[in-house]
Amino acid sequence: GNAYVSDTMQSAIYQVSGFATAHPQSTVWITGLEQAPNGLYADKDRLVIASWGSQIADGFKVKDLGGVYSIGYKNKDRQDIAVAPIANLDGLERMKDGSWLFSAKIQDRLYHIAQGQADSRVLRQSDRKLTSSNTSEAVAVDAADIGLMESHKLILVPNMLKNQVTAIGYH
Repeated sequence: GNAYVSDTMQSAIYQVSGFATAHPQSTVWITGLEQAPNGLYADKDRLVIASWGSQIADGFKVKDLGGVYSIGYKNKDRQDIAVAPIANLDGLERMKDGSWLFSAKIQDRLYHIAQGQADSRVLRQSDRKLTSSNTSEAVAVDAADIGLMESHKLILVPNMLKNQVTAIGYH
């Protein structure tokens, strides 16, 4: 199998292959993406991308905020999942029902988009003033990559400013 690595600042994705050999190889898989890739999810026929935004400059500032889209492995066709502009997106997870969760580090939000929907909804939002608090409202502060434990119905959110991981239950 292959692994994919995003280079957000260069708006590129690398493919790493040959893990069964003594010398795995890294090659540029795609470059020059308008929406800079950040979070990646390797789906069956496509790579799903949570974008930080377009035209990234110093300090991770962008011209336009990112969205979620996919690129097919074979023909590299692009398909929007959650249309930009949404936020500076980071983590990305797919749920068993086909819906998506994604996090926005700068905007302190956790989003959900149902399969086949065009619009995402905010699942959790925090205020940076709550970063020293232990309340659940601070759960999305500085959230980067996220994890999903569907067997336990938990979303795992790392809170970088709080140096902790919070588990959010869902139904």
